[in-house]
Amino acid sequence: MINENIAAHDWNIIDNLNCDESCKHFLITTEAIVNKIAPIKERKIKHNTQINPEWVTKGITNSSNKLRKMYKSSIGLDPLNHKVIKYKKYRQTLNMIKRKAKQLHLAKLFQDCSHDMKKTWRELNKLIGKTSNKHNLTDQFMLDNKILLNPIEIANSFCDFFSKVGSNTADNIPSTNMDVYETPATPSTCDL
Repeated sequence: MINENIAAHDWNIIDNLNCDESCKHFLITTEAIVNKIAPIKERKIKHNTQINPEWVTKGITNSSNKLRKMYKSSIGLDPLNHKVIKYKKYRQTLNMIKRKAKQLHLAKLFQDCSHDMKKTWRELNKLIGKTSNKHNLTDQFMLDNKILLNPIEIANSFCDFFSKVGSNTADNIPSTNMDVYETPATPSTCDL
């Protein structure tokens, strides 16, 4: 449908325009056609579509929804009102249940992988949000203002760099006439 509208548009006006104006006219026209046929719509994402952790059960979800309703009905009330007191007590109990559910889930998770260290570390990294994405490496490197694309050249450059780190660092240390086995005549002092 978009193709038909673009094809049906009178493009002869572009012949009389310079390059920049022609491009601008093309972009404005195609954007108007696309917005007419497929406009951008705002969508609200419902709160219940959020992904819960594995330890959140249906009962905890229902209790959280009930807590939210209790909170809304207790807003603006006197802190000594029975609804506010009931809400605070319910919140305290729900938080205790959520902590216990999380503890039990993690205990079971690590018990299941207690004999596999690789799986244990994978679960720990997943918990703290650390992922090892090795696909983020670039396929090109720059060395001495020259771009390297060949993986063999890149590997050899890394090997060359790391094999020379020690000697290059040692060359940058200034030499001294002092014997390393000789004890200084006076102890050095440092400013505190």
